[in-house]
Amino acid sequence: MGTYYVVKLYSEERTDGLGEQIKSRLDELNAIFSTYDPNSELSRINKAQAGKEITMSEELREVLELSAQINKEASGYFDVTVGPIVNAWGFGPDGKRKRPTEKELNELRAKVGMHQFKLEGPKLVKSKSDIYIDLSAIAKGYAVDKILELVQSKGFKSALVEIGGEVRAFGKKPDGASWLIGIEKPEEKLGQGIQAIVALNDSAMATSGGYRNYVKYGDAIFTHTIDPIKGVPANNRMISVTIVDSSCVKADAYATAMLAMGADKALALAKKLKLAAYFIVKKGENIDIIVTDSLKPYLQEM
Repeated sequence: MGTYYVVKLYSEERTDGLGEQIKSRLDELNAIFSTYDPNSELSRINKAQAGKEITMSEELREVLELSAQINKEASGYFDVTVGPIVNAWGFGPDGKRKRPTEKELNELRAKVGMHQFKLEGPKLVKSKSDIYIDLSAIAKGYAVDKILELVQSKGFKSALVEIGGEVRAFGKKPDGASWLIGIEKPEEKLGQGIQAIVALNDSAMATSGGYRNYVKYGDAIFTHTIDPIKGVPANNRMISVTIVDSSCVKADAYATAMLAMGADKALALAKKLKLAAYFIVKKGENIDIIVTDSLKPYLQEM
């Protein structure tokens, strides 16, 4: 998936072979979800012709069904067909950096929308041949959940799994302490400081932010989070969104959707769904912190 992974666990038992099993499972998931691999299941679907019934793996079906659910809940701000616009702005697998013209964007907007494909059980049918599905905003979280399930199935009682910043933990450390995860300060460089500390007890956390992955065209800066409604990089006061949830796949997707929709709509959605959310929002030259009631129990004193 173009990123790193970390698995930490505590056990009195030997872990022989576990590393190889984790890598093998990740290779399987990468072969389903990757847009960088031209032979992945998702890449083959993206190349398929309109009207053709495609039988999906169980993993892909689960992720696409959840994507459709969150798309509806988030009023379209989470959309896995936004890939062509993501690529056009220079954030795709080809690495090309060129600001798209309005004409190009108008053509691409016609390809975006979850109505462009139908899910019927294990079958998928595209309405247009050039529909491009990109699951980078949800697949990492899903993979975290699956690796955690693998570790649990081996009988381990305490572990933390992270893939590219998305994380889930279960159990406690041998001294009874919770797994503590930091929410970074919104700085361009890594490791510039911690904004808050979250205790994960049998829960997951995902953060989306536009302050590090961006492109610059002329004097204008554009973040990697695309507003699927307008088809342009999100331009709102939201700097970063952190979601804590029982599953990492949902935390991953909700964080992306809320970053795209902006603070006011995101807060309304978080309250409606009772999500544990932590927002870092621009306030003039400063920042404002918004914390939902559901997240407050997870915060630790620094």
